[in-house]
Amino acid sequence: LPPQYTSDPGRIRRFEREARAASALNHPNIITIYEIGRIEYRHFIAAEFVDGQTLRELMSSREIKTKDVIEIAIQTTSALSAAHKAGIVHRDIKPENVMRRRDGYVKVLDFGLVKLIEPSETLGRTNASGGDLCETSPGAVLGTVKYMSPEQALGQEVDQRSDLFSFGVMLYEMLTGAPPFKGERSAAILDAIVHHHPLSVTTVREDLPAELNRILSRALEKDRELRYQTMSDLRADLKRLQRTLDSKEVDNVSHSERGAATKSGWKSGWTKRLTAFGALATLLVVAALASWRFGWRFISGEESAPMDWSDAIFTEVTNYTGLAAAPTLSPDGQVIVYASVINGQWDLFRQRVGGSNNRNLTAGEPANDEQPDFSPDGDWIAFRSGRNGGGIYVMGATGENVRLVANEGFNPSWSPDGEEIIYGTQLGSNVFHRPSIGSQIWAVNLKTGAKRQIPVGEDAVQPRWSPNGHRIAFWGLRGGAQRDIWTAPSGGGAPVAVTNDKAENGNPVWSPDGRYLYYSSNRNGSLSSWRVRIDERSGKTLGDPELIPTKSSNSIHMSIARNGRRIAYTNRMVRTNIKRVAFDAKRGQAQGESNWVTNLAKRATNHDISPDGQWLTFYIFGDPQFDIFVARVGGSEVRQLTDDEHKDRAPRWSPDGERIAFFSDLTGKYEIWTIKPDGSDRRRLTFSAPDQPGYLDPSWSPDGARILFSLRGGAGSFIMDVTRSWDDQTLFAFPPLPESNRCFVAYNWSHDGRKIAGTAWTKQDEVPGLVIYDLASRQYERITNEGNAPFWLRDNRRLLYAHNRKIYLADSRTKSTRELLASSGYSLMFDSPVLSRDERYLYYVVDTNEESIWVISLK
Repeated sequence: LPPQYTSDPGRIRRFEREARAASALNHPNIITIYEIGRIEYRHFIAAEFVDGQTLRELMSSREIKTKDVIEIAIQTTSALSAAHKAGIVHRDIKPENVMRRRDGYVKVLDFGLVKLIEPSETLGRTNASGGDLCETSPGAVLGTVKYMSPEQALGQEVDQRSDLFSFGVMLYEMLTGAPPFKGERSAAILDAIVHHHPLSVTTVREDLPAELNRILSRALEKDRELRYQTMSDLRADLKRLQRTLDSKEVDNVSHSERGAATKSGWKSGWTKRLTAFGALATLLVVAALASWRFGWRFISGEESAPMDWSDAIFTEVTNYTGLAAAPTLSPDGQVIVYASVINGQWDLFRQRVGGSNNRNLTAGEPANDEQPDFSPDGDWIAFRSGRNGGGIYVMGATGENVRLVANEGFNPSWSPDGEEIIYGTQLGSNVFHRPSIGSQIWAVNLKTGAKRQIPVGEDAVQPRWSPNGHRIAFWGLRGGAQRDIWTAPSGGGAPVAVTNDKAENGNPVWSPDGRYLYYSSNRNGSLSSWRVRIDERSGKTLGDPELIPTKSSNSIHMSIARNGRRIAYTNRMVRTNIKRVAFDAKRGQAQGESNWVTNLAKRATNHDISPDGQWLTFYIFGDPQFDIFVARVGGSEVRQLTDDEHKDRAPRWSPDGERIAFFSDLTGKYEIWTIKPDGSDRRRLTFSAPDQPGYLDPSWSPDGARILFSLRGGAGSFIMDVTRSWDDQTLFAFPPLPESNRCFVAYNWSHDGRKIAGTAWTKQDEVPGLVIYDLASRQYERITNEGNAPFWLRDNRRLLYAHNRKIYLADSRTKSTRELLASSGYSLMFDSPVLSRDERYLYYVVDTNEESIWVISLK
């Protein structure tokens, strides 16, 4: 970095923060910053190498095709949209700061650099003499004056709409070869930006589509209130234009082919006859092979059209209340195997589609048996079992000959040839619930037992093999928070993203022909079934997602029969609300009947009580938004504090009741934030490093001066001083647990401020007990071998916690535990116990969960 820009420590800190924040978005169109550092007195940046050309180089080397310009523009707006949603404004959009790689990927560069090179004075003062800014500030943002917005030119405060204007200038120049605002000196350019309107692009180039006039006119609007308000809106218009251009291109090709055939006429004589006979012979051979391999529907064209599920027949397979999940259809679609709860545990059941009788295939086995998957020939079933510590097992299709194939793993899936089974190292059935990050995919050979790892990146669960064996689909966490779907080559290679958005995307499954990937997503407000056209060999998506109609507001775990005409899925009906019951702290007992505090159709959870006992704060879970609310305990008033597409979770009142701490992925991964109870003054407290997975679960110290939180995935817990800025922090890091393979996850502060209650956590989706850390002695003490969500009583001795759908009370001195509240069934869960400050009331979450298996069949 040039020395003249690195002499101000405050400027360096601002630049580092914004550059790291932009890089941490983990967006495919934003350049990754690997390191920002200093050697002696020289500051440097180590960034991703982009093998390609800047847009300036592309424009100077040759004319860019219109369709290529639109594609570049769409990718650029995608990057800027992600940055804007994270609160980052680029402020220096120009062709030099956008590159296109050799493979067509676009990368936006230099986030944060403007923080280094912007002057402390306003632009108006700097250029008061009318001098040439390009000459007075070489290399600075002021040297790119022709890409400035009117508000930048006037020295006003800028926001994301300034980037919209600068992008419009760049798009205009890419299309026409010249910038829209011109002048011999900077003063003339500034005057044009503020006062003059450019020629329409179709006036400059008559071959351009007229829709570009409207798009650019709105992007280059002088009044930012009349301009595009978000980059997402601009991107949507560009996508619509791209779709129109693509359809016209297809029509033009079709017309030109027909025209060429008409002009050429028919060949005459034996040449024509031989050509016809050769074509017919070839067609007959292809038809015979296709008939043998796929059946005559392929030849007739019926198979080429996607399955239309809008008029399908819906059948509920399970006809009882309770829990049933993870169905798998036999290859012929006639039999279904699923997991269901009986006598408090999960067993596997077999049932004929259309029949009412089921058979328990794992009866008598005390461990949970779940996640079945039929083999390609229908003779075997792979499944996850808790037997002998847990792993992947295989049994005959009617429950015989059970054997272990891997002593780890979840969500098994057969290879098309039946020789291997793949699995994830962490559980991935619930798209809303990922306690950790870092799951990997392994394949085990059923004959030799040899294992191999499938390269999938930082996180992958619930793998599914494509029908021709080319790729493996999976979902995982992107940046520690976002749930997305990828596919990866089964033999090794870089994963390709299928989704990249704020929706919860998971449960992928291939169509039998490999042309579609079906999955669950709440992109339309509820967890529904979707599909997207995909190229099985490359993993590239070939269209927009399509909604599959299901009689469910929460459909997951799809399985598709080999003929593609039948789908089984789980219909999950979950209702979560908060109850309270009178509590006798001295005796440690709940008293009387409990009452509902919330009665919402949405899922209200992870609550906390205000210091005065009058207000409840909680968040709404997966609707698709995760937002923070406050409500009067009596239910007379409910206020929504956050309302955006980001995940805002786990709100906690400060001891003085003035602020609420929570964690949010507003920046692309989870950080700790605070907000006032009226929804104003949202502040970010933590700035995790790019290589960290983000911070979770804040908890205030009794004096309100400190907050504890944990790294996602059990990677450590910390305490920060709330009175200091992040740059001035020296975080207290909790030491490692003495127990191997377990991490301490801090959760709740004792009332005397001396101890922290947390859990001893592992990555196998289990929470093996409560642990207390003594801040004075710096020693850990295990209290229980079970439980989660510990909450201290005011005596600094006893704790409430949740385990196995019940609420317990533990004594930290005697290590004794006692059940306080028990649910009446497996489908009813009690969780997250919290006491009011005066300990007169116990608040807890009640989760009602009903699941059933449905089948969709084409007529």
